[in-house]
Amino acid sequence: MAIQFARRISIQRLNDKNDKNHHKNIIYEPTKLNDGPNEYSILWNQIIISWMKGIITDEISLRRQYDDTIIVYFSDYIIYEIDTLINKFNIGYKVISLYYDTFRLKYYKGLIHSLEKLKNIILLTCLIIKNE
Repeated sequence: MAIQFARRISIQRLNDKNDKNHHKNIIYEPTKLNDGPNEYSILWNQIIISWMKGIITDEISLRRQYDDTIIVYFSDYIIYEIDTLINKFNIGYKVISLYYDTFRLKYYKGLIHSLEKLKNIILLTCLIIKNE
């Protein structure tokens, strides 16, 4: 699976509206990287959604969906995001919307256990990859 974003998007803004030549004073800026979901947000959202929909069920299915390099590199970050979700549910959140695919993660009795299991699968997968 590959995610590709345009690198040459820009925002136009005028320097000074009071300037007679304001149409000549256009500044081009790159779009903000933190303006909505980035590749990393989409990645961890996809992993959560794939887990919840039964696409990822174990270490083998995780490795089928994602390259080993990506799993190892992002594992700590993804586990952090899962911990953040768990903490939100522990303080009373009932629903959390994810960026990717407008997915809504709804609390149910076994959800925290399920997310903990996903964390363990990610950790175990990393150990397997590093020992190969």
